[in-house]
Amino acid sequence: MGGLAGPQIHRVNQLYQAGAVWEVNTPQPAIVELEKELKTPGFLLEVSCGSGHNSIHFAKRGYVVKGIDFSYQAIQRARRNLARSGVFAHFILMNAASIGSVGEKFNYILECGFLHMLPIHERVIYDKAIFEGLKPVGKLLSLAIRRSVRTVAGKIWKPNHERQTKYQLSQAREETTWLCIYDKTELSC
Repeated sequence: MGGLAGPQIHRVNQLYQAGAVWEVNTPQPAIVELEKELKTPGFLLEVSCGSGHNSIHFAKRGYVVKGIDFSYQAIQRARRNLARSGVFAHFILMNAASIGSVGEKFNYILECGFLHMLPIHERVIYDKAIFEGLKPVGKLLSLAIRRSVRTVAGKIWKPNHERQTKYQLSQAREETTWLCIYDKTELSC
């Protein structure tokens, strides 16, 4: 899976340097509300963690957190924010397709505003990596611009919970998004 590479990575790094629209310097309010609904803390991986605010939020609530991003600028920001937070998490420079190389299975995998950046033809490969990175009773937590069909091993993976919410952007803007929870037990491959 090539994912975002070469010129795309360079462009995202430039956006971070210039003040990316998705950087709001707090955890996404929809993610904060979602965390309150989860029953128990566990191992959480945030895909495309950006500057780490969502990951740090979960770490403050007792989750064991790893965040990955393909942008060097994002990971550096996440590590700086983590150093100021007083909690522990681990931020890794990594492509989303490499989730398996993290060497762990997770109770939760969080993606926040990432799926729409991934080329459509690579989403099946990404979804398989997500599915394989979850523990047997794990959940994918997705905040996405659009509703999307997830497919793993040729089977449709439907969310067992979804609702519209808002995604905060810089300069007091927001966008309507979908918050979806996919339960691994709902799809056995």
